[in-house]
Amino acid sequence: MGILQGTLALALVLSAAPAQQDVAAAAEAFGTAQRAEFARDWGRAADFYEMADSLSPSKEALRSAAKARFSAEDLAAAATLALALKRRYGDDQKSLEVADRILEETSPALVRVKLRCDNPCVISANARAAGDIRNLTHEFFADPGSLDLVASFEDGSSAEATVEGSAGETLSVRLIQPIPPPTSARLPDFAEDEPEETRGRRTLPPVYFIAGAVITLASASALTWSGLDVLAQNDDFEMDPTQSRLDRGQRGELRTNVLIATTVTFGVATAVLGVFTDWRRNGSSKREQAHWTGRGLEIQF
Repeated sequence: MGILQGTLALALVLSAAPAQQDVAAAAEAFGTAQRAEFARDWGRAADFYEMADSLSPSKEALRSAAKARFSAEDLAAAATLALALKRRYGDDQKSLEVADRILEETSPALVRVKLRCDNPCVISANARAAGDIRNLTHEFFADPGSLDLVASFEDGSSAEATVEGSAGETLSVRLIQPIPPPTSARLPDFAEDEPEETRGRRTLPPVYFIAGAVITLASASALTWSGLDVLAQNDDFEMDPTQSRLDRGQRGELRTNVLIATTVTFGVATAVLGVFTDWRRNGSSKREQAHWTGRGLEIQF
């Protein structure tokens, strides 16, 4: 029971840390985008709003990215983001209004592409990504003229097609994944138990790890709140982009960065404690253990 509790706690800490870092990184990217928007650097603002959305998806980040692309006169990208806004946040009235306005003003001058793959794929059009989600179906906008499409599949293979489109036209395209050549499978090397002298010894009681996990989770919770608070301030900034609101957002960014460092430090320290923890102190030291050793990996049951 002690081993199971310790394993679950360690898994929770290690899985929570990257998620908290994503939220914090998204908040930092969002703040950078706001500063670029305030300086009317629309292309840079769009880049960082899209980065924020990819790290921690939100309607505020995606909506702001679409508006910034439109202001930068990158009409195909703006219309594609508007489609994503309607698909992901169709129940949000403000997002729908932004998406419909962008599509109304851009779609007559663009080619709309509806593409389907026989297996999940990622699409690029004229060497530019048309989305970062691996899916069976894709819908996006492109400039009129020749369009080189590439579908990349999970196994590393790709399929290509070149199509022509006129302004206001909708194209339907299907790309088929090529059949990969046969490959031979190799089984991992199995070995008997390692010699006793090569095994690490864990000498700390579980209480140290549990205490570290509790502290890490508390810090992670504070980090989540801080990151979400920075994102929430965007609505205020969008409604009234004043210097005072920008300053509040920057202070929130600083607070979030401090919490990132604190959470990561506690997480690493807790993981190290887990390595040196002897979970068998809560049970019989004579308990049988199954042992599997592969290349650089050891799992004990």
